[in-house]
Amino acid sequence: MMDTMSEILRPPSRFVSIHGHDSFSAYDGLGYPSDHIDFCLKNGLDGWALTNHGNGNGLAHAHAHAKKVIKSKGAKFRQLYGVEFYFVPDLTDWKVRYDLSKQESSKGDDEEEAGLVVEDADETRSDTDRFVDVNKRYHLVVIAKNRIGLSNLFTLVKKSYVDGFYKFPRIDFKLLKQHGEGLVVSTACVGGYPSGIIYGEFAEKKFAELDPCLVDDDTVRGRIRTKLENVVDRFVDCVGRENFFLELQFNKLPAQDLTNRMMIETASTTGCKLISTADSHYPEPALWEAREIYRQLQPGRMKIGAEPKPLPKFEELKCELYPKNAEQMWNEYTARWEVYPWYKGTEDAVRTSIENGHDIAWNLCEEIWFDTSAKLPSFNTPEKTSFKQLVDLVKEGLKVEGLDKKPEYVSRAKMELDDIKYLKSEDYFMTLQKVFKLAENRTLPGSGRGSGAGSLVNYLLGITHVDPLKYDLLWERFMGRHRCLDPATLVKMSDGINKPIANVDVGDEVVSGNNRPQKIKSKFVTKHRRLMKLTIGGQVITCSTNHRWIVLRDGLEIEVMADEIRSTDLIRKL
Repeated sequence: MMDTMSEILRPPSRFVSIHGHDSFSAYDGLGYPSDHIDFCLKNGLDGWALTNHGNGNGLAHAHAHAKKVIKSKGAKFRQLYGVEFYFVPDLTDWKVRYDLSKQESSKGDDEEEAGLVVEDADETRSDTDRFVDVNKRYHLVVIAKNRIGLSNLFTLVKKSYVDGFYKFPRIDFKLLKQHGEGLVVSTACVGGYPSGIIYGEFAEKKFAELDPCLVDDDTVRGRIRTKLENVVDRFVDCVGRENFFLELQFNKLPAQDLTNRMMIETASTTGCKLISTADSHYPEPALWEAREIYRQLQPGRMKIGAEPKPLPKFEELKCELYPKNAEQMWNEYTARWEVYPWYKGTEDAVRTSIENGHDIAWNLCEEIWFDTSAKLPSFNTPEKTSFKQLVDLVKEGLKVEGLDKKPEYVSRAKMELDDIKYLKSEDYFMTLQKVFKLAENRTLPGSGRGSGAGSLVNYLLGITHVDPLKYDLLWERFMGRHRCLDPATLVKMSDGINKPIANVDVGDEVVSGNNRPQKIKSKFVTKHRRLMKLTIGGQVITCSTNHRWIVLRDGLEIEVMADEIRSTDLIRKL
């Protein structure tokens, strides 16, 4: 009997929550994305989703930190990008009510201009007008599973503010279907649309009175299931069956148990998958009290001069909202399993629902972010390559400036063009030439920005208006093949590891000439006080005197400055 019970209550083996908030959910979430990600790794999780209320403002922060822990710590981690949207079934119907409310209320515009969207968790769990008329809104979790989905996610955010804003930004079925490609959708918490339908059956009940026992009657459950099945069909029509999930959460709210009961039954009748989420709002368990204090600071929540509302005691908490792992999620479930007999028999379904989050993260979703590489047009034509067009423009510039008979200018132009061809940067210069040619009709371009004024090619193309030879300005400060050192050349990182240049990325820290760590802000920009040339294995390399090299000298591996290198030193490579 004990073995049988042990198998029944066997915990899940994996978990990733696709529902999570940070401080970008104003007055509701706590901590930066980095805090949540670091705790996830410490808590045995290899993924996490950020789904703030109505916005994606924290997603870039989450991406940057996830990328950092993957690269610098070698961690296996999948960052998911999402939004917990505010949802109504039909924005057209909602807009009719919105227009009527504006006519009836002279203060509607003032309220709408408040700007900051603040989610009040207590309001979500109480008897309010959030399901009524112009204030109507439900929660809906939406995750991007690929790059198309990420683009659609942000399109939905934009349209929610343009087409559905009144205190909160909203989307509907029509928008979700129009931009549903590449998205995963989950029904969210007790504030979700299916929960609203369930509670609608008991309109005479207060939220605190909602209880799973209300649906003990088979007829009542059947009536609710029919409505929920219709809702499932509409969501499936928007994003596809494999991308739609009925969400379970486990806490001490009887209303959540009521939702769980109907979600599990509806999954059984529709074939839709269940998913359990942690719906985290703070990065570690000990911060529950800090979040309660933070929530009391919500605008309008506390009147001036009034006594603050007493904080709950830990044992009074209805929900612990930190990034839980698989075992902690299972413990939350088994605690409810002890309270309500109807949970018995749902063990396999719930265990699978907890593991489904991990499967979504690692099987359904891809490692994604926007393509941030430079998008330059190509000027190649069948008749003439981009580089040949650039050479012709430089020749023309030499003639126009009367410099074509001066050897030092011709030689400098050839040297710069040779580097440009080596670096395959001709389209960059052609693009800037077109831009500045158009700009001349509207403004004075000016002398040049930064080290760009050191380029004769820039001057001849009209991009800058400073003759670099006249003022002894260096081309190497702006560009040159010295920026493309042998990829295997080692540089010292701030953690003491000698790393090949090819593996150094933006955000990494290298040890500079003054022996201080310096963060790499760009892979293409360096600062030179003075340049020197080194001949290494027949290759001439131009570098800063502050460049630190790893060399073999007298059988020992040491670090030296560029101007300290001896002819007998061997440059260390992998």
